[in-house]
Amino acid sequence: MTDIEKTIYTTLAYFSYFGYPLTVFELWKWQYLPARIFSLAEIILALKKSTWLSDRVACADGMYAIGNEQAVGCQLLARQERYADAIRKERKLKWALWYINRLPDVLATALCNNMPLHFTSKQSDIDIFIITKTKRVWSARLTTVTPLVILKQRPGEAKQDPIDSSFFVSEEALDLSVWRHKFDPYFAYWLAMLTPVYGERELWSKFFEKNSWAFVEIPNARPAIRAYRTRLNDNYKIPFFPISEDRARQIQEKKFPQDIKLRLNKDSCIVVSGDVLKFHKNDRRAEIARHMQSMICGIF
Repeated sequence: MTDIEKTIYTTLAYFSYFGYPLTVFELWKWQYLPARIFSLAEIILALKKSTWLSDRVACADGMYAIGNEQAVGCQLLARQERYADAIRKERKLKWALWYINRLPDVLATALCNNMPLHFTSKQSDIDIFIITKTKRVWSARLTTVTPLVILKQRPGEAKQDPIDSSFFVSEEALDLSVWRHKFDPYFAYWLAMLTPVYGERELWSKFFEKNSWAFVEIPNARPAIRAYRTRLNDNYKIPFFPISEDRARQIQEKKFPQDIKLRLNKDSCIVVSGDVLKFHKNDRRAEIARHMQSMICGIF
């Protein structure tokens, strides 16, 4: 087995967890931990010429995945359906961002998880990552979540397309490597796919510089640079009656369900501090890492 065959198979092994087939360009862009950076022409040639890959990887309408052609065809249909669902979700997302981006303590927002890939289902959340002013994560979360609570649009409440703003960091806590696991392909892809939709270019440049390790693992990926302002007039922020950070924290901590209270700061799933609020009760990173290892175990 050559290095390029190993890289192609490893990349497809990661995306196989989600049932997400890749185009040739996406295989080039998302190649994971390659021995060296392989060119698009090399990827195309390997897919055409490699007997080793042809025994393990199939193609349907220009999409590649591990398995046979029928299985890849099913994944392709699912990707098309999920793309349409993500486009529908963007209509609702637009109105949510219109509000969130105008909150006085919010400095930047980005799409994360499945939204940047346009690979969602009716049960999927609309996931938003938020950067706040220094020591204002609790205040930013309070003003973000309150309308969602009132309108019953949060996960577990909305019948369809819940809005999940469960990851807040302040501008002083942009380095997310502290939450990185030893083998953590999902977190690297999560960062590489993060799509800013609001915030100053300098702030996002600083954020991606602080998390440059992700682009070492996925060297052909580049930070998304589109729609930093989303047609938003930065001079217009919604005026809110000022509330202290301590008071905002007290209000929200009283509402925490028991399962959240029991897991506070026990691992990287539920993190609560003055600069970070992370509420990922179902963190699948370890599961995804195990899946990827099981796909390549005994092959390499």
